[in-house]
Amino acid sequence: MKLNIFLIRHGETFFNKFKRVQGWSDSPLTKKGLDQSRKIAEYFLVNGIKLEAVFSSDSGRAIETASTIVEELKIKIPHTKDRRLREWCFGSFEGQNYDLFVKKLLDDSFDVYGKNREELLYPEMSDVLTKIDTEKWTESWEDLRERIFQSIFEIAEKSSRKGEKNILIVGHSLSISTFLWLIDNSQPKFNDIKSGTITQITFENEKFELVNREITLI
Repeated sequence: MKLNIFLIRHGETFFNKFKRVQGWSDSPLTKKGLDQSRKIAEYFLVNGIKLEAVFSSDSGRAIETASTIVEELKIKIPHTKDRRLREWCFGSFEGQNYDLFVKKLLDDSFDVYGKNREELLYPEMSDVLTKIDTEKWTESWEDLRERIFQSIFEIAEKSSRKGEKNILIVGHSLSISTFLWLIDNSQPKFNDIKSGTITQITFENEKFELVNREITLI
């Protein structure tokens, strides 16, 4: 049976609004973020999509987004929090100015690999990030790849065995785009998944397929 998986980036947060680095650090949703979550619920209602389970990272912003969607749909379905669905950890850069962090990361990446943003691969970015993180809190590429892919694969496998047709997974921009690249490396790299958007994939015979990347809700 084909399983439909709807990957959601959490709604806009205070850190997003004020352009702060937000990986394992957290901040609550803004009013816009809550409105985005309600718009997502409206999408499922309008299109007659009945969700059977919801999963999110254990970060507050993902939990708040998932809870808002379920409340708006007025349904009772299990909500599982999985820490493996977290965003990348940005170590000593957590909470810092986002633009300055990205410039530092890309400048150092260019020095090491001689590649610009469009050419840089996720493993290379992860390697540079672990080197410039003074606190050494960041994860290795091997650990990142394992937790991001395995978390969604195991969720999909268990949901398929239960015979579920539609599930919701609320995660984070870079972790979602990393997953999409892992299942299809023709996908654009470092193209931020926008807040409050839906990416639809399917899972069948232990394989993922991208159906629609970033359905933007107006």
